[in-house]
Amino acid sequence: SVFTLDVETAPNADGGVEHADVRIALRNRLEAVRRPLTLELEVRRDGEIVEMLELSTLLELPSGVTTTSSRYRPAGGFVPGEWAFDVRLASGWIAVAPDAPVSFVVSSGTEDGAADWWLRAALPLGVLLVVIVALVLDRRRAVRIAQRRSS
Repeated sequence: SVFTLDVETAPNADGGVEHADVRIALRNRLEAVRRPLTLELEVRRDGEIVEMLELSTLLELPSGVTTTSSRYRPAGGFVPGEWAFDVRLASGWIAVAPDAPVSFVVSSGTEDGAADWWLRAALPLGVLLVVIVALVLDRRRAVRIAQRRSS
């Protein structure tokens, strides 16, 4: 069997992802497989499994092309991260899958992270602030010690 996996996203009003349309085509170049097969969808976000779904159960896999499609939306919606989709056709004795999963990235809603610049700058600025405060406090202490010695 040869797989074709296609995932197309639909935008929501905020510019994020409302849902993903998953389309699968199975090409069986051999004789019909006359035993039940389960078509499973594995969904990952940033490499972690979100869920594993049973898309359908085929009573048999005929020769030729078999297609199926499904609309997917995670319970909490598509949050920012890399979303990957993989399918597997399995029975008690075989499992076949496409060569590679299909993925897309959901951004935080900002172009090139422009609104998140402060997150990247926070640590260096925080360290700089601590150093400046330490220098000012050390300078004040040095001035007080000098004033005590001179009196």
